[in-house]
Amino acid sequence: MSVKYNVVSPLAEKDINAYYRGLDNLEKYLDVKKFVVIGNDRVRIKIKEHDDNRVQFVDENQFVSYSEIKSIIQRVSNNDEKCMRRTGWYLQQFLKFSYSLICDDEYYLLWDADTMPIHRHDMFNGDRIFFDMKTEHHKPYYDTFSKIFPQYGRRNELSYISEHMIVKTTIMRKLIDEIKELNISGETWYEKILNAVDINDLAESGFADYETYGLYCLNKYPDLYVERKWDSLRPASSFFKYEKMRDCDYKWLLKDYDAVSFEASRKVKRIINIICRSSYIQKKYSCKKLLEKLHQFTI
Repeated sequence: MSVKYNVVSPLAEKDINAYYRGLDNLEKYLDVKKFVVIGNDRVRIKIKEHDDNRVQFVDENQFVSYSEIKSIIQRVSNNDEKCMRRTGWYLQQFLKFSYSLICDDEYYLLWDADTMPIHRHDMFNGDRIFFDMKTEHHKPYYDTFSKIFPQYGRRNELSYISEHMIVKTTIMRKLIDEIKELNISGETWYEKILNAVDINDLAESGFADYETYGLYCLNKYPDLYVERKWDSLRPASSFFKYEKMRDCDYKWLLKDYDAVSFEASRKVKRIINIICRSSYIQKKYSCKKLLEKLHQFTI
């Protein structure tokens, strides 16, 4: 099945540069209808400065504001500063859900701003979608899902968190509607979610959008999708500098990975970068095995 879809990415101002440097790869390797950025007014200004007609801006405040999420977290956590520092992290997850409320298409693709594919990816297998699976297992995500949906007991040994997810719009709307009806404190569906997160997990990672949607589909719509293994190099910027990437570097990575993420918070050590860019090393060693060995020296 050939379907074009909007590629949706909630962004903070700090994400803009990473987003635009991956845009050409996204357009090359995915069936993009339109790029959609959800953000605040500062993001809108930056998007306008780039003057790229491929990108549509959507104001996050039409769904939920940063200040509203911060206020909820402040109340839930009893003014815990560590919890409130995670406001933006929770907000962007709620925005991914919220886009379904204005989407006119049957599907949309969520994509993390700092991640770029390095080869072609079809998101459909006939009339079913692909859910790309990884091996991450973070217990608080499952704990929160169980509090929100105790009636849905099926779990997956693999994780739905793979820096992207294809979403069926009507199903996401149904998920939101079910949360609205929960017997959990909160006036809105996102306040109910935050109240479902264990207070000890709120300051870190207590809820996962991809994991929640994936588990919901596993329990209610298991025939919707096909699982596919996904290998991505999340800490790519611990080994390479994006601005110095060469074709041979991407070809080496392509042997083992589907996508790479250049996170701004990571910095590559010079000796690590020299090793990874060595033509001798790239010819002699497996990419994944070498990077796994080098990982201990990047922390």
